[in-house]
Amino acid sequence: MLSLNGYSKNFTYSIINKELEKRLSGVEKPVYEGPDRLKVYMKLPYIGDMSSKVKECIKKGLSGKFELILSNKYSKLNQKFTFKDRQPKHLKSDLVYEIKCSCGRRYVGETCRALKTRFDEHMKTEGSNMTEVGKHLHNNPSCKVTFEDCRVLTYESNQYRRKLKESLYIQQFDDELEKRLSGVEKPVYEGPDRLKVYMKLPYIGDMSSKVKECIKKGLSGKFELILSNKYSKLNQKFTFKDRQPKHLKSDLVYEIKCSCGRRYVGETCRALKTRFDEHMKTEGSNMTEVGKHLHNNPSCKVTFEDCRVLTYESNQYRRKLKESLYIQQFDDGTLINDKLASVPLFLFSLPSYQDQQKGRIFPSF
Repeated sequence: MLSLNGYSKNFTYSIINKELEKRLSGVEKPVYEGPDRLKVYMKLPYIGDMSSKVKECIKKGLSGKFELILSNKYSKLNQKFTFKDRQPKHLKSDLVYEIKCSCGRRYVGETCRALKTRFDEHMKTEGSNMTEVGKHLHNNPSCKVTFEDCRVLTYESNQYRRKLKESLYIQQFDDELEKRLSGVEKPVYEGPDRLKVYMKLPYIGDMSSKVKECIKKGLSGKFELILSNKYSKLNQKFTFKDRQPKHLKSDLVYEIKCSCGRRYVGETCRALKTRFDEHMKTEGSNMTEVGKHLHNNPSCKVTFEDCRVLTYESNQYRRKLKESLYIQQFDDGTLINDKLASVPLFLFSLPSYQDQQKGRIFPSF
């Protein structure tokens, strides 16, 4: 009948399906019409008893028009069960760790590599590349440390944040610092004191103290000025990692003292030990000034302990300039240096046409 009157097959089949569903199920689906179709639903996070009170209040005041749905946004699927096996402890990386010794002392460090790899480095008690843990075990043979005494404090993939977290844990676990701070209670501000305004300014001397006193008199109880030294850095309180050994240091100006009292000032961008070994060659055509001095004076002796670092500089030109300044400072007749070869060359660009018109004079060579 419907098809004869021009209705499509899809519309005809949909009418037939609806009628069959009513007869087979025996229960008609409610059709919402009128004001019930205007019911508003709102979803809020569940935060405890307060959420239930809010829901009851809304239910009484807006019954039938508004319904509040409470959900816990913090519940996650992985809190119910894990999707995969946990990573074993010795393979974990990008973390801050703590090692406890049998004597009670402990060490806090960070690493981007596997924890077991870094732990094995700490267990080396011989050689020049010992860590602080290795030195402690070497000086205290009775102390014992196992991998079970190493625990993970936190995880962080970013290198800067990881080092910062390491420094915070070092400060937290510092027993001496805890003793100093344990006797001072932190003030708890309640009531009107919570409205106090704090301002942080760099300390620049007596003037800072005068400004602080002036503000204290004029705005007592409402405003507090905190003075800080902006030049104090975190690495002045404690080191982030083991110090680089002397023989591996580079980009520096150094001084070598001979047993006869004479000395040599030089610079290098390579490892200090590599440059020192070149100075110790007393034969061949590529001898340095130190090598020539030792060749002409067999009684003179120089060891790596007589070599010290004067300053560091990664820029080649500035490093050579610092070398020449140290040569000038130490020039008392005892230097082995070839002064003309050590002083850097200063280059001046040619004057422009505008400079020539203004009569500017430039040094000529």
